[in-house]
Amino acid sequence: MDPLLQRLEPFWYPLLPMQQLGAEPVAVTLLGRSLVVWVCLASPARPAAADRSGPQ
Repeated sequence: MDPLLQRLEPFWYPLLPMQQLGAEPVAVTLLGRSLVVWVCLASPARPAAADRSGPQ
């Protein structure tokens, strides 16, 4: 990862309109990192995110 992006990482969060989120994960790339975001079914309207490179 680019050193500049690495320094910005703690201050950036994946943003997607809530209308595009559902129970099915949506793939996004943020600062060069592959993520999936979705709405947590246990807490409706609460977004969640995970690194796509982690365990499936």
